Amino acid sequence: MNGISIVGHGRVGASLATALARKGIKVSRVIVRNPSSLKTVRDDGIPLVSWDEVSHLDSEIVIVATGDSDICHADRALAAISGVEGCCVLHTSGLLSSEVLRSSGEAGASIGSMHPLASFPDEVTGWSNFQGASFCLEGESDAVQAAEEIVKLLGGNPFTVKTGSKALYHAAAVMACGNMVALLTESMRMLTECGLSEEESLRRLEPLVRGTIDNLFRQGSAGALTGPFSRLDAGAVEKDLEAIESLGQSELTELFSILGRISVRIAVEAGGDAEDAGRVLDKIRVAK
Repeated sequence: MNGISIVGHGRVGASLATALARKGIKVSRVIVRNPSSLKTVRDDGIPLVSWDEVSHLDSEIVIVATGDSDICHADRALAAISGVEGCCVLHTSGLLSSEVLRSSGEAGASIGSMHPLASFPDEVTGWSNFQGASFCLEGESDAVQAAEEIVKLLGGNPFTVKTGSKALYHAAAVMACGNMVALLTESMRMLTECGLSEEESLRRLEPLVRGTIDNLFRQGSAGALTGPFSRLDAGAVEKDLEAIESLGQSELTELFSILGRISVRIAVEAGGDAEDAGRVLDKIRVAK
């Protein structure tokens, strides 16, 4: 691998530069849009340069690690630089597909994307989060092959999706991460209505949540599902709904009902009685 250039020096870009350098991979430079606020060289010796200082690409691979809104700008800038033909240009967005790099593609580069399913809280420690992380790859074959090599060097686990499925992949990740935080926040809020503080609510929920997640990954959805929806207990579901409705927050009742319908489906697929399932669904349908 004849060197990698990185565009962007935020949390992902900086973490990526550090991780690659620690693996002994040459990072030729990090290209930044506004260099005036940055040093010209990182502590590990990797140059920080502006677009004006890049007249020729001497890297085999370019990774665009900017925010989504800046990828098009980087793409157009790369396409205007000599040497892009024959390079692999990748971006790290979870939402956007390789199609956003169309200018680089038209200039002769192989284009793709590599999105790490990991969080990067800061630029100092984020580099270690690539190890063991899954990476979603898509794009043209040469770009995907280059991305797979990078991911394996970083200690990650690559998988591919079709270009047209990239947004759905991203939505799935949001559902598993961001929406889970929102769901647990609502659970905490319900416990505060019972008289617990937010801090205590979080502490009381922790073993339940951790145990459920562990069971999900060990046993799958059917094995991890517990509670009245797993038992298809219409009476218990009705009492839960009455308690939630007493709070006067219709969106919380709707959330409980929507997730309940999904839980009923899981229970039935695991062998639950269809008539019992129908009685539970009837309770959800009449929720106010």
